Amino acid sequence: TMILTRESSLRRLRKNGLSEENKADFSASDPTETEDLPPDVPLIPRHGSTVSVSIARYPANIEEEDRVRINTEFASAIRGILTEAYGRPPNRADVNEYVILRSGQGCSSCVCVTKPPTGHPCTQFTALWIAARLVVWALASERCDVRAGLDGGMVQTIFDAYNLPDVKGEAIESAARIMDCALPGQVLANWETFV
Repeated sequence: TMILTRESSLRRLRKNGLSEENKADFSASDPTETEDLPPDVPLIPRHGSTVSVSIARYPANIEEEDRVRINTEFASAIRGILTEAYGRPPNRADVNEYVILRSGQGCSSCVCVTKPPTGHPCTQFTALWIAARLVVWALASERCDVRAGLDGGMVQTIFDAYNLPDVKGEAIESAARIMDCALPGQVLANWETFV
């Protein structure tokens, strides 16, 4: 069992060169450089905790239509969990608190949390909470199993071809590799960033 506390998270942030004061608000400060960008897009590196989660197992002999239905319900579950945590539905142009990263398959998703919601002590807690909620969702559905991988580190805001903000960072790729090692129903985390 892993218990994350605000104090252990702050120790880890300080060790990596961040203080609580300078991690709080990383908004763009020069309006001349960002006139065509959405407001308050963080443009400097900041800490993020990433949860990479995928459907690990479908029922045997599933029809393609049912697979698509489960994938759609999985995406809806992610939206519902984030709406519950932050009090509003996800907005693709808002990267101030979290980003749902695009995935090549409908059966996997990646959420990079850069600011915890009210009531969560740190981004690591939020990432673990999201993963646990999705595992419970899958168990309750009795139609699939999910697995998850967690990692944390510095992320950088970038803009995609549609000029929408996105984030990149080593922890995002690492969370996906950690997830690949997880068994159905299991959540694995990088011990260096989550313990």
